[in-house]
Amino acid sequence: MAFTEEVVWLVLLAFFFAEGFQKTGLGDRIALNIIKVAGGTPLSVAYGLNGAELILAACMPCSAARAAAVFYPITVSVARSSGSSEASGTRMHCG
Repeated sequence: MAFTEEVVWLVLLAFFFAEGFQKTGLGDRIALNIIKVAGGTPLSVAYGLNGAELILAACMPCSAARAAAVFYPITVSVARSSGSSEASGTRMHCG
């Protein structure tokens, strides 16, 4: 019964997409395009990420899968590309 639910498969496939984003660098490319379109300030990047999530919400109705598996790698890529890193102590650099 558990594997017949559509939400289970949606979450599982979303995590496969997330792994693919990280391995292929697609998350970095999407993040850089969001920065390019939205602008360079942290507020405009946040608006750009919200706009991208709004567009993706029509395609992926499960918000947990969308947030954890798709937007987490993109958000991490945005933080890395702006020079913000937990390991180097610059975690507040992005805003």
